[in-house]
Amino acid sequence: MKKIKNKFLYFILFLISIVVWVVVYMSFFNQNIDRNSYVELISGSWYLNWVSLSLWEKEKLKENDEVKTGSWNSMVIIEWWDWSITRLWKNTHLKIDENYFSDDWDIVKVIFKIFSWETWSNVLSYIPWDSHFKQVFDDAEVAIRWTVYTINLEKKYLYVENHRVLLKDKDGKIIEVNEKKPISTKTFDFISLSDFILKLKDKDFFKENKILDKKLYLILKQELNKQLKNLEKLKNLDIQKLTDEEIKRVYKDVLVNYQKLNFISTKDWRELFSLKIDLKEKLMNLSSPLEKANLAQSFFYDFKDIVTNKRFYSFDKITKVLIENKEYFDFESFLDLLKSLEVTEFLEKSVKEDIKNLKKSFNISVDIWTKIIDKVNDLDKKAREWIIDLKNKVEDELEDSINKVIDSKENFEKKADDFLKESVDNLEWVINDNIWWTKK
Repeated sequence: MKKIKNKFLYFILFLISIVVWVVVYMSFFNQNIDRNSYVELISGSWYLNWVSLSLWEKEKLKENDEVKTGSWNSMVIIEWWDWSITRLWKNTHLKIDENYFSDDWDIVKVIFKIFSWETWSNVLSYIPWDSHFKQVFDDAEVAIRWTVYTINLEKKYLYVENHRVLLKDKDGKIIEVNEKKPISTKTFDFISLSDFILKLKDKDFFKENKILDKKLYLILKQELNKQLKNLEKLKNLDIQKLTDEEIKRVYKDVLVNYQKLNFISTKDWRELFSLKIDLKEKLMNLSSPLEKANLAQSFFYDFKDIVTNKRFYSFDKITKVLIENKEYFDFESFLDLLKSLEVTEFLEKSVKEDIKNLKKSFNISVDIWTKIIDKVNDLDKKAREWIIDLKNKVEDELEDSINKVIDSKENFEKKADDFLKESVDNLEWVINDNIWWTKK
């Protein structure tokens, strides 16, 4: 009898353990497939649909919901389904007009309207051509694609921290607002950066959001690191012999995984950035013409990223993709990008730094140092002439033009290396007899 009771007890305990396991599993599983966006208070006070809620009380966000923060030291965060965020500062009031994310991440439709004070948004996703992420204020709206930006209605400004937004004013005119180019939300005129920093910038809000964004990136990169093996498999996927139906299925599979990498920069781990470019290239090969044009614009920012941060891994792959898809993007926009990157200034600074290091190592005389600087300035002049010549190229010569960019980079690096190596053996000889490399 005792044995029977013991068996029955063990059976009950076993059932309980199964139930607990199922509950935990289902909880975890539901969390992973959750397609909802959420809102919660992280400091101060707030209202959801005019009902006061508690600190760290997280609520699902629905269309037509209105969120309002309190008047003192208040911050509320909206966690969109795709890990993008919008943070509301004190005295901020907004309404959700649209909030939809498809299971495959190929459709993103978000619209919200701000009535007062200030928001900071970090849009992490790649937004497909037929999708949108918009913020409305007064009679204007901002269209966003993978951007960090802030709107302050109290001080009347829009500021883009990185990439760009498209601002539609009350007359329907579209204004492209690029990073570090603040613009008035009242007059729609651009504001000088110095005036913005000295007179308008909400320094506390900027500082707080940059700290929170760094924490968010760290969490996301840790999650990505766990998924590297699965992502690597997609990079090596052969797409040459797929049927039309297979292309549609594979495209969605690649897209949903690429979205996890979209926010990665060259400032992050090299492996992740290279993987991001590999998957984006796969998307380019699988996508429709309209999506190719949208992706090409996204590659512009990757190109800018590697030059700005002086980390040239994936340089050849990015330029190769642009060459192969030249019909899908605006040539003038690419030339404007080259100009904005200040390529010649970067080359000049890079060479001067190398020569400064040489000077310290080999005690170069002042006279020789002056001659070297003259050679660098001459090289810079040649580089400027090259940029001007590039700007005059027409669209049907784009492939040749971009190849010149690649060749110029490779030749420049090779010549700089040769110069520095020969300088170690005989610096005087390099300056007096081997100056052809700056005049070639």
